[in-house]
Amino acid sequence: MITGNPFGVGASGERRARRSGRCACCALAYEYEWWPGAPGQPYCDACIEHARSSAGTEDSRALARLRDHEPRIRAYADHAAKRATEYEGQAKKAKADGARQAASALSQRDLYRRLLSDVYNLHSEAKGQCKACKARYPCATVKVLEGGPGGAGDAIIRAASRRDSVTDAGWD
Repeated sequence: MITGNPFGVGASGERRARRSGRCACCALAYEYEWWPGAPGQPYCDACIEHARSSAGTEDSRALARLRDHEPRIRAYADHAAKRATEYEGQAKKAKADGARQAASALSQRDLYRRLLSDVYNLHSEAKGQCKACKARYPCATVKVLEGGPGGAGDAIIRAASRRDSVTDAGWD
């Protein structure tokens, strides 16, 4: 593998890389080619001509530079504003979707708790026996409901013991 030019001029193509930088004149982002020993490139391609120009007075050079920069900077700012507006819309949509999903999940959880509390009430104790299956109390169903994972059993028992049971509007 050749890593350098045998004639001592330039550098091999293997070590060249594209880098991002900011122009020293207009401060816009641009890409340039870099290799070890390469001179720094402070200006983008659009600014090289007016940045190195020595024709005219200082004021005329500044005016030419500003006239050259204005349309590019306006386009850059317009693009940035458009992207910011798009990102803001996406963020608001994602937030609304997340809130909708959370509300749906909580609603489903509450529905299942109500259904399981109804099952728990059906299998309540009457004279040492389960009302529904006539097995010795606590029956297998009650044991499963009371031993639910992550405190679910406690939530089901609390829901079953409430006298003012909340009903779902869409559930008959």
